[in-house]
Amino acid sequence: MPDKLGVSIVKYLCPICGKEADNGIIMNSLLTEENAKEVEKLHNKAIGYADHACKECATYKDKAVFFVGIDASKSTTTDPYRTGQIVGVKKEAEIAEHCKKFIQTLSDGSQYCLIDNEVGKTIGLW
Repeated sequence: MPDKLGVSIVKYLCPICGKEADNGIIMNSLLTEENAKEVEKLHNKAIGYADHACKECATYKDKAVFFVGIDASKSTTTDPYRTGQIVGVKKEAEIAEHCKKFIQTLSDGSQYCLIDNEVGKTIGLW
């Protein structure tokens, strides 16, 4: 049985900055050796984004909306290709009002908006 029970501690990333936001435990519920090995390969790896921001980003949840740069040509609908550009803008700023329908709110109240890197350059975000 121990060969069939795979358990791993995994990481979830902050959807705003990409740093580690949370940890989780996953285990092989199918109880096969093959699946146990696959689960064990995930140990200490990032497997996705958290539903909340990391502690640092969450400190700005009442003040700012984060604009996160992506490369649209390398992105898919389910996996945006992040460029590393991140800018916090006051919630009252005009750009935040104009982009209201594209702003995503996380479970902790933090907000962010994915924006094409070239558009961010054009409007002066970065």
